[in-house]
Amino acid sequence: MRRGDQHEAAGAAALLGTPEGDRLAAWLRADEPFTQVYRFNLESRTRVGQSVVRSHRALMACRERPLVLEEFPRSFHGLGQERTPTHQLCYHWGEYPEHWIATLPEDAETLAAWLLPNIVLGVTDEIRDTIRPLLLLAELDAPAGEAVHLTAAYGLGSRFPEDRLTAVDALLMLAARQQLDTTLLGEQLAMLLGHGLIKPNRLADSVRTAATTGAYRTVLSVLTGVLPVLLAQEKAPRGLNDLLSVAAECVEHCGATGTEPIPGLAETAARGGTSQLVRQAARLKDAWERSAERV
Repeated sequence: MRRGDQHEAAGAAALLGTPEGDRLAAWLRADEPFTQVYRFNLESRTRVGQSVVRSHRALMACRERPLVLEEFPRSFHGLGQERTPTHQLCYHWGEYPEHWIATLPEDAETLAAWLLPNIVLGVTDEIRDTIRPLLLLAELDAPAGEAVHLTAAYGLGSRFPEDRLTAVDALLMLAARQQLDTTLLGEQLAMLLGHGLIKPNRLADSVRTAATTGAYRTVLSVLTGVLPVLLAQEKAPRGLNDLLSVAAECVEHCGATGTEPIPGLAETAARGGTSQLVRQAARLKDAWERSAERV
């Protein structure tokens, strides 16, 4: 809920003249925000034969809301309890996500933190149709912070084309509502790629789809946060050339986002040879330089 709307709602609640109204007004006027979520890295170890396989998942946890636990009836306490994600898939979150969205329609961040474990498991274990709640989150009239953006980042790396299309729709919805932080999304995508939680070629398909709608500058702003991490890797990951191709197409349509080139791009373009990686790096570098000259 936006701060102005929050205070307006608090005034309306106080006008009720009831203990419940006063309690709701106090909650709405509290200095602490509704959103009480933070990054939570979940690590696990699985024995496969004689080896131990470690896995990493970037999730969001919810802090406790004392005011809800102390002042609201017991039936509401679930909204105020601390929640830390687990590796287990909970069917409650997968069924009827629109019902869960309705519990806190003005707090997309908490909802995203609750729904994220199932969405992540669907992406990492390649389970179809777990991304649907993301579009519902993007449609909420509520601020989108780290949890919503992390959910979108996972969705853009989904295996199945229909799930990636849902994530692209959510991305465009957030952009249309001016709730998309391209820098934050780029950082989160780079982190997920760095941990191997999503694949560059799947992300490339998603951002290419978004770019074809005309969102060239939005896509380029996201990719400028992703590409340096991938270009810095000793061995270029599969799909990097596709991401470079999308970025080049964006620059050719809308111009560069700044005069400084993407770190690592010139070195990749200078490797020589005729590989798609080198060709697309050179294409992006040339398009960037031509655009910078026109500024």
